[in-house]
Amino acid sequence: MLDAGIIQNSRSSFASPVILVRKKDATWRLCVDYRYLNGLTVKHDYPIPVIDELLDELYGAQFFSKIDLRSGYFQILMKPEHRYLTTFSTHSGHFEFLVMPFGLCNAPATFQSLMNQIFRECLRKFVPPPHNVKQLRGFLGLTGYYRKFIKGYGEISRPLTQLLKKDNFHWSTKAEQAFNTLKNAMTTAPVLALPDFQQPFILETDASGTVLCPRNQALSIYEREFLAILMAIQRWKHYLQGHKFIIRTDQQALKYLLEQKVMNPMQQKWMTKLLGLDYEIQYRKGKENRAADALSRKDSQVNNAITTVSPVRLNSLWIVMKGTLFSSYGGHSGINGTYMRLKGVFYWPSMKKDVIQRIGACDVCKMNKADGSPYPGLLQPLLIPDQAWTHISMDFIEGLPKSGGKNVILVVVDRFTKYAHFVALSHPYTAPLIAKIFLDSVYKLHGPPPVWF
Repeated sequence: MLDAGIIQNSRSSFASPVILVRKKDATWRLCVDYRYLNGLTVKHDYPIPVIDELLDELYGAQFFSKIDLRSGYFQILMKPEHRYLTTFSTHSGHFEFLVMPFGLCNAPATFQSLMNQIFRECLRKFVPPPHNVKQLRGFLGLTGYYRKFIKGYGEISRPLTQLLKKDNFHWSTKAEQAFNTLKNAMTTAPVLALPDFQQPFILETDASGTVLCPRNQALSIYEREFLAILMAIQRWKHYLQGHKFIIRTDQQALKYLLEQKVMNPMQQKWMTKLLGLDYEIQYRKGKENRAADALSRKDSQVNNAITTVSPVRLNSLWIVMKGTLFSSYGGHSGINGTYMRLKGVFYWPSMKKDVIQRIGACDVCKMNKADGSPYPGLLQPLLIPDQAWTHISMDFIEGLPKSGGKNVILVVVDRFTKYAHFVALSHPYTAPLIAKIFLDSVYKLHGPPPVWF
């Protein structure tokens, strides 16, 4: 960093702590703890864009690119009179940044402001295909996050993945075709399709018998449909507000109610949530309202399987509870544990009674000793240390592939500076061995902490 002109020696009275974090590629990342300095800094109010809003603006885009943030940050110079504030201390002395470092509270806003100034003429217009293996790997890495949404992703991207082989990057017509096909698939799949604000939004809902609370489930069908509309509008309000949208319903009574505004006091209270919205009500018969009606039928089937009083209910109920009892994340955990997990997903009358009956008939649950201790309540935060190496944490990272005969890492972290020691171990290890390693690797450097966790 000295040779690159990023930092210089400093004699500042400021000194922030610093640690080195090992990256996946075996290089080191410098992390400076600027929390105290950030607490004294007047915050920059330049707006940082919301990622959801940025993605919504990409409708019609065909090309995507990215920026090297580290390179961008280090091209922004620090004011000479402010450099002393960025000083950090090491065993080799004090150093201050000549360029904008990571960790400052105003750094993201400053960087965003600069990017908007530099790319002002290009914003929302364009950003070009990969020219080398690194760029292609970045493109495939981005699209790989969404491969589960794209049918045949592996076959589409095969010509591109072949180019990642050593000395095999030769952009061809076949690669260009795969590149364009993958871009098209990434921007047209239903789950990934971007909104077109030039077209009206259409809201299709249907009454639910499972999402609503028991009191609202007893309402009339058109009132439940009204509540479904309100829930959908609340969820997608950032798209609907400020634009005219269409509400489609298969309840003619609801259409008349919303148009004529003939309502009881409870419905009038619901109506206030629609104030300020520009919408149009359209009535469609149930058979024509396929998108929402399909979800309704699915919910109805699940609801009947759980709540209908018949032998089918018992069979379906046991299937649900059997799935809970044999769950990989805590099966056969007693009445309270099973009931709380079911309660978070399902509802039916006399649920707890059914759980008690089913647990009582389970042989595994009878042999297991479930935790009957009272609920401990909310976890309390740990005390905030006021100096280094007074509060530490210790843990083991296991299940790693062997390297030099070692497959376990002992991690000792100081909670104040976040400085950490990493010691490689191998099975079997004992308590006396860990105590000796602690003495040799931590105690002799920092002394004993008064409080151990």
